[in-house]
Amino acid sequence: MNFDLNKTQQMLQESAQTFFTRECPITKVREIIESENGHDSDLWNGIAEQGWTGLTLPEEVDGLGLSYVDLAAVSEELGRACTPGPFLATSWASALIAASGNADLKSKLLPAPFEFRLSRCACLSRAFSSCLSAINLKSSATTSFSNALKFCSVL
Repeated sequence: MNFDLNKTQQMLQESAQTFFTRECPITKVREIIESENGHDSDLWNGIAEQGWTGLTLPEEVDGLGLSYVDLAAVSEELGRACTPGPFLATSWASALIAASGNADLKSKLLPAPFEFRLSRCACLSRAFSSCLSAINLKSSATTSFSNALKFCSVL
């Protein structure tokens, strides 16, 4: 069995490596980490412009429809550059939202990563339950949903 990346995946990984080498040198990583909010909007926008925030999302929700191997290829380069940011959390939360079957939730949250203004994190509470809730922290910061897997949208 061959576990090497195929040509397309190699090109994707090389593209990611070029991007992160150019846009996220170690000096920038240090600046971001030492900044007040630990986030660089320009870097995040660049990642989103590449389409990587929707890498594994189906095309019907404006994703690229690629595989988790493709996600791993980009993630490897993201890690190699020590890139700070919510990339994996956004990818995971987006995948969970896409798989939720909730059309309203999808229409509200899935286009946003491509508009470069929304990052997501998947938050596990004390105990996992089958209850899935959407939370917009900006407007629902005081809402308490214990014992559930929560999607957090950070604007």
